[in-house]
Amino acid sequence: MAPRLTLDSLPVELVHAIAFGSNVLDVRDIGALAMTCSAMNAALAGDGYSRSRWRARLGLHACGERSWWRSARRALHEHRFDIDATVRWQVRVQSSERAVTRDERVATLWGTLSSRDASSSWPKNIVDDEADDELRYRLIADLLAAEPGLPAKMLRAATRMAVRKGDVEATVMLLDHGRVADAELLRYVQTRGDREVGDELVDVLVNNPGVDVDVAGWTALLRAGRVAAARYVLAHPKSHAALMVPGTVDVVVTALRACSVVDDSDAAATILALAQHAMYSPTNADLVAVSSFAPLAHVQAFLAAHPYLELTCRAASTAARAGNVDVFRWIMSEGVAPTSNIIYAAIRGGQAVLADELITELKFRPSQYCLKEAVRANHSAVVDLLLAKYALCASDDLLKTAARNDSASVVAALLRDDSFAITPAAVRFAAFSDGPYRALLAAVAQPRLAPTCLPRHVAAALLADTVEPDLFLIVRHLFAVLGHTDNVVELFDALARLMQPSAADVRDAMLSFASHMAPNTMFWAARMRFDDVSKALQELLAPDIA
Repeated sequence: MAPRLTLDSLPVELVHAIAFGSNVLDVRDIGALAMTCSAMNAALAGDGYSRSRWRARLGLHACGERSWWRSARRALHEHRFDIDATVRWQVRVQSSERAVTRDERVATLWGTLSSRDASSSWPKNIVDDEADDELRYRLIADLLAAEPGLPAKMLRAATRMAVRKGDVEATVMLLDHGRVADAELLRYVQTRGDREVGDELVDVLVNNPGVDVDVAGWTALLRAGRVAAARYVLAHPKSHAALMVPGTVDVVVTALRACSVVDDSDAAATILALAQHAMYSPTNADLVAVSSFAPLAHVQAFLAAHPYLELTCRAASTAARAGNVDVFRWIMSEGVAPTSNIIYAAIRGGQAVLADELITELKFRPSQYCLKEAVRANHSAVVDLLLAKYALCASDDLLKTAARNDSASVVAALLRDDSFAITPAAVRFAAFSDGPYRALLAAVAQPRLAPTCLPRHVAAALLADTVEPDLFLIVRHLFAVLGHTDNVVELFDALARLMQPSAADVRDAMLSFASHMAPNTMFWAARMRFDDVSKALQELLAPDIA
């Protein structure tokens, strides 16, 4: 008698062919079949591949709504599209706020398909042997052909993602589909990556009739440093109609602010060319912005084109703080009265030479406030000037500020003034920054530190792993000079824990301090199980113990 042939005895490949390849069973039927026995459950839902094939029967939209990307890729490959479902879906989008969220999820799926790394993000066993780019564009074309009712929101999301990825070909394909009109696309041009690709993408967007040019998109290009692309957009006839219509947002004010953070020699010429447009009437605030970054010739041209503008103390202060010295000197030569605010601006900008000239010219007597501003701004050259030439005094509070700012050069400059004592609080602030702490230990002299404050904070810094091991030698030398005895056990306890394998270094340092140590140091050494150290200390400290 021949054995009975049951479904659960069939090979898994044959079960898959029946369930997924016959188009006889729908999703519910496959689920019911998987629940009949453990063998069917393992064959139809026991691994990721089987589950992705099962879920793909739901179709592209359902998989996209649930973020089942492997299943969505398979549904797309098998052309499982429900056109009627698309129509019903659009009705839900128009009538339900919750459906809009689902629409955005499916738009994310579409954006994933149009991204550069889409194919490589799926498992290799469900990706064709074609090249990744060819597969990606074929998928896009198939989806556009199979979904005549594709919502505009999905196309906008996909186009924005293609622009953000810098994918020129995908952007052209989506724009040629003819149903994308998005004024914000210029904002999504990636600021990183290949500059030539970015310029080509800008050219595609600006010359497409469905893409508008707005102020935000244009200034985003300028702020991103794409000055050539911004100039190209500005010269386009579409841009003149969009940007220079009277009554719109003042594009030049926004552009001047954006241009002030762009490190490009062409930026000033671009903006000043725009500023000379007949429809633009700048204000003194625009002149202040120009004074911060533009060369002298451009500032003079800007002022000549708009003679009603006035050179003010604010413009001079802005130029001084930005280090635009030529513009500053020209503004001052035009009769602007110098004030203390200009000196403060030069100090905050780190312009030591300029600040010195202004102080001398105005016979200004710098105060401690000037030194405080220089320390806050981390300008060591100005700090040196104020301490050396104008007899200002450093203080423990200023040292704490410099240490908090992690400015080793300012800490070193302040320590060159030996008129103040270093307190434990200043050491604590410096102990957790490598640069300031090295400057503190290298420049300090014997009377500057309270005998009880340094070891504790040296230990804290070493335990925090914020200093290099070679700082140990500096600490040893410092204590050899100072001859401090307080808290030295705590210091070496920290050193031993930080540099535990290097018992020899700890031994050498302890021996160098043996003449200053209290007798209980021997017992600490014994507790650390450094037998050779303990013996050496017993010999050195024998007279004290006796």
